[in-house]
Amino acid sequence: MAAIYAQPLPVTVLTGFLGSGKTTLLRALLSHPQLARTAVLVNELGEIGIDHLLVTHVAEELVLLESGCLCCTLRGDLVEQLTLLWQRRQSGQIPAFERVVIETTGLADPAPILATLLAHPALSERFYVEGILCTMDAEHGLQTLAQYQECRKQLSVADRVVVTKTDRVDAAQAQAVHARIAELAPGVDIRSAILGAIEPHELLELGHLDTRNLARITRHPATTQTASEHTHVHSIAVTLDKPIDFAALSLWVALNTQLYGQHILRFKAIVSALDEPTPIAVQAVQHVVYPPLNLPAMPELQGKSHIVVLSTGLDRTQREHMRASLLALAS
Repeated sequence: MAAIYAQPLPVTVLTGFLGSGKTTLLRALLSHPQLARTAVLVNELGEIGIDHLLVTHVAEELVLLESGCLCCTLRGDLVEQLTLLWQRRQSGQIPAFERVVIETTGLADPAPILATLLAHPALSERFYVEGILCTMDAEHGLQTLAQYQECRKQLSVADRVVVTKTDRVDAAQAQAVHARIAELAPGVDIRSAILGAIEPHELLELGHLDTRNLARITRHPATTQTASEHTHVHSIAVTLDKPIDFAALSLWVALNTQLYGQHILRFKAIVSALDEPTPIAVQAVQHVVYPPLNLPAMPELQGKSHIVVLSTGLDRTQREHMRASLLALAS
């Protein structure tokens, strides 16, 4: 069969702490007809209980599900696994999947996965990160967030959070979980799902950057700078009221990711740049900076720039200096 040439494929990273409902959510997604052309990388096939969906083994580590999804074990190197999947797709050995979902382990920091997808030359030509999805358990989520930094880091890098097991708690507790998520990850989009009952487009079509959420963060002074010594996750959100020099911002991002990359969970910005007709989106994770993305015209920005930095491990002086240097971009 002839090789299949295509544009880079979207990748969604599914993360969430142990017992937060990733398995249930993923199982529901895999059985949905809309995701028939999806390749799913999971830690171990046995962990997600998909035996009733299996049709045939395509290879030792690869199975074809009744829905048409491909499910692959992620036991080794991510680059190797994705490269092999891509090669099999191109040669016609497996169906031509159109998207990839990567499920992390319950204790994983998703940042290295993002860094791999962004920094590896071959992978970055074949795949792009569409979004990061995080599950959060309504029943035990508050306790887990208080005790485990891994859970807080998973939450902090997410584009969308799905609160699970809301049927097992009362409305007050569910509201408290939502409020805590919003405090730790300002502007993140929050949804709820019981037993995985949620439409796939709500989870997988996240886009590179939710501009509405980013703008909302900076409109509320209470979330402009949130710091909790207990959680060790901090956010800085600034609005710049006039167009800025994009080269100066690029230098700021390059310098700060070089100096503090291990502490930067997520950098997200929509900027109005001098001599540019439309806004530009910029993102970074740890030491890796996404290529800038030109956005459509946004009259609501009115020449403003919105910038959010989520970090861990920086002291107060470092965070204040970071905030001041961002504000200086508009001077």
